[in-house]
Amino acid sequence: MGTGKGKFSADIGEDVIAAALDSVDKRTRSGESPAAEEAPGSASAAEGADVPAEVELSGGEAPPAEAEARVRELEAQVRAEHELALRAAADLDNYRKRSQRDLQEGIRYANEKLIKDFLPVMDNLERALEQGSTARDWAALEQGLKMTRKHFEDTLARHGARPLASLGQPFDPNLHEAMGTTETTEAPPNTVVSEVLRGWMLNDRLVRPALVNVARPPAGEGAEAPGQAEEPPMSGEERPER
Repeated sequence: MGTGKGKFSADIGEDVIAAALDSVDKRTRSGESPAAEEAPGSASAAEGADVPAEVELSGGEAPPAEAEARVRELEAQVRAEHELALRAAADLDNYRKRSQRDLQEGIRYANEKLIKDFLPVMDNLERALEQGSTARDWAALEQGLKMTRKHFEDTLARHGARPLASLGQPFDPNLHEAMGTTETTEAPPNTVVSEVLRGWMLNDRLVRPALVNVARPPAGEGAEAPGQAEEPPMSGEERPER
């Protein structure tokens, strides 16, 4: 190699120089810059480079650590909700059992107040019988029994029960049950003239019909008056429903 300002010499074969010129000419015809080289930031240089995990995950998904934490949080929430559901089911079952027990107790002791109200009536009746058996005073015994009956009726009235007033009333198949008829001229036909057993009402409901005897005109006294009711039904015959 020679030295000198502005001069340069090298032993380069002509075939190498021809190949270089041919390469430059091809790039010039294709529009490429002869000096273009692959820059470090080009696509080929970027291949194999480390890409952050946030870029690699598609759709904006969270990193694996955050996803696992979220899964654990949801599992804990599901377990808590399951425990609450089990506790609520147990409470409901206990409430059902307690309600059934209270209902049975209520039915079993529903008449407790009624019995307490009638206990004094029984006490008075026992005292009246004891006094009548020792003193042999039948008048006092009768008076005591009448007072006991009055007390009994008053107690029934406090609970809404009252006897039917049937004597002298027209026969009503809804309230009365005829046990027989009595020939009489002292009462209009088809009128209750005697009671075999008193009827009772509970508020507005018939508890027991009155067993009664009904008046009828004496035999051969003439034809039945116009509009007179038919013969009352006897005991055991079908009565109209209330």
